[in-house]
Amino acid sequence: MPSRSIIAVLLLLPHLALARPPEPDAPEPGRFVTVATPITSPVVNQIKEAVTRALKDRPLKKIVFDFNPDGREAATDDFGVCLDLARYIRSLRNEGVLTIAYVRNKVTRHTVLPALACSELVMAPDAVLGPVTTQLNTTPDALELKTYEAFARPDQFALVLKMLDPATPVLEGRKNGVWYVDGRREAEAAAAGVSIADPKPVLPAQTLGAFRPGEAQKFQLCQAVIPSRQQVETRYNMPAGSHREDVLMDRARVAIRMTLAGELDAGTDAAIRRQLDRAVRQGATLILLQIECGGGRPDTARDLAEHIRGLRSPDGRPVMTVAYIPRDAPGNATFLALGCREIVMAVPARLGDFTGVLNPPKPRRGAAPAPAPDIAPVRDSLVALAEEQGYSTLLIRGLFEPGLEIVRAKRVAGAQTERRFLTPDELKDKDAKGEPIWQAEDTVKHPGQLLVINGSNAGSLGFARFTVPNPDDLTELYRLYGLDPKEVRSAGPDWVDRLANFLADPAVSLFLVLIGISCLFMELKMPGASLPGIIAAVCFILFFWSQSQMNGQITLLAVLLFLLGILLLGFEIFIIPGFGITGISGILLILFGLALATVERMPASSAEWGDLGRTMLTFGMTLVGSLILAFAAARFLPHIPVANRLMLQSPDDPDAPPDPERMAQAAEDLALLGAIGTAATMLRPAGMAQFGDRFIDVVTDGSFVQAGTQVRVIEIEGKRIVVKEV
Repeated sequence: MPSRSIIAVLLLLPHLALARPPEPDAPEPGRFVTVATPITSPVVNQIKEAVTRALKDRPLKKIVFDFNPDGREAATDDFGVCLDLARYIRSLRNEGVLTIAYVRNKVTRHTVLPALACSELVMAPDAVLGPVTTQLNTTPDALELKTYEAFARPDQFALVLKMLDPATPVLEGRKNGVWYVDGRREAEAAAAGVSIADPKPVLPAQTLGAFRPGEAQKFQLCQAVIPSRQQVETRYNMPAGSHREDVLMDRARVAIRMTLAGELDAGTDAAIRRQLDRAVRQGATLILLQIECGGGRPDTARDLAEHIRGLRSPDGRPVMTVAYIPRDAPGNATFLALGCREIVMAVPARLGDFTGVLNPPKPRRGAAPAPAPDIAPVRDSLVALAEEQGYSTLLIRGLFEPGLEIVRAKRVAGAQTERRFLTPDELKDKDAKGEPIWQAEDTVKHPGQLLVINGSNAGSLGFARFTVPNPDDLTELYRLYGLDPKEVRSAGPDWVDRLANFLADPAVSLFLVLIGISCLFMELKMPGASLPGIIAAVCFILFFWSQSQMNGQITLLAVLLFLLGILLLGFEIFIIPGFGITGISGILLILFGLALATVERMPASSAEWGDLGRTMLTFGMTLVGSLILAFAAARFLPHIPVANRLMLQSPDDPDAPPDPERMAQAAEDLALLGAIGTAATMLRPAGMAQFGDRFIDVVTDGSFVQAGTQVRVIEIEGKRIVVKEV
């Protein structure tokens, strides 16, 4: 019986092997090189150095030359530099490198020559190849004709000649396949064994050759029509991320490594931006971002990702950014990783885990359950970023949608080799003949679970350019980018970042506001004092500066509102009698300005406005505490032996001869001690009182006194006359 079981298993083994999904072919090393327009000698040298460096770093089997940088039209009048580039591309072919010309827009003039030098040519749907000349009545230069003939296939030279010489009629012939012939050299073609299929030209004379994708495919100038660089990468089975532009080119690799840790809140965002901008100012051309952060606000993470995408050197050239994920980059950290130009992951690392967002913690016993989170804005924002960066948007949806099924499929219809991630419904698409277009290779994500991107599958899913085995060993990471570990600088928060983070702490912010408002009232209550005003100014400057480091431009509005509140309150105290709408508005503006300085953005929902209101209430309580502290200090500070030196003394010179007039005035003031008068203006706490026929500047003991109220002089100190309501 056991022998029969063994035989049955052996018979089933081939079927079990066939039941496994086919493994995708291993990608072959490749790189995209963008050819600047117009082509110049420095451009050619940059391309040579970039390719040489790439070949030195790792063996390349394929190089795609993109002749339309940023999708723009390309044309070069200099025949010599284009010939130099064409010869270099031909030399790569001779070294066994498959060279592909990718034409996304118009490619005219002599830029056509290096495109023809490539082994294969692919075009985007809106592309045009040719013409080389713009004149209909000129004779092509003999050297140029000979050169183009050398770089064209013999069976296609008539087509290439058509781009230089409009007088060329192109005929279709046969010689081991389709052969295109110059109608003026029909006899020579016949002697070479080419038979003309139809004497009627396929391209008549007196027209210039300008080939669109359909016509280029018909004449076999073009091997495929592919709309994007990413699909070219897939078509030629190149590693994930190969389609992204190598922005380093010939530049020296000045590398800086930064570790991004903590929660992605406003403070972390501002600190990271400062570090990035500082690295760029220091000349960094390659920034390695070691991502160990997460949480926070998705809009903050998205804005920071856009900042990373837009980094430019002082000369305007983009900075190479690499996201290195040693372990986990969950949730909103995914935005930062996708914002970089390339991603490198360690084998145990994970990317894009949003389970914490989708499954919030359970409420405490007796508490109401939290409402289901609205993940659509986060998902849609990440999908949009992925699309801009050339990642599969379907895979991004798989991070959020458990019911979504994703398969990896290979195109079986047509000669074009292509792989895509599809849903089962998309897999059912058929061509015009009713034949299936796609064949499933394997299931990337099963329904009922979220997609997991880790170090083992990130490369095949198109996210990670490279993977490294040891997350703590940076040597391999540096080697992948041709870096000497000794020359890689580490960047982190400087003392300004640490100071801003300390001052922006809520407790420290409240302390600054408390001391600032207290000293401000002391300055108003104690004429002649200067130190309280200086302390108040320093406290408010530090408060608004630290918040501006966290929240950016919104702090400017907060400062303006705060200053307007101070101005209105000053008008109410010193100019406008009574206490009404002006003073109340001033206090509210002060509180609103202080509260607004602590938020990351203008409130947009009822919950955010509620948070702002609670912050205003907190500062309002701080304001009350400041008043109590200020009045206590104003009352007791002058009687403290050391502290009373904070008040400026009378500027009288003790060595000067006595002034009879001033002595008489002082005697009159001293005689007022105990006198009863009437408040001529409201005393808040300073104002004017009437004693008989005299109107004298007085100050209360801390209370506010209405105009017309009787007051008694209780203290005279120099020119300071203190009164109290009777």
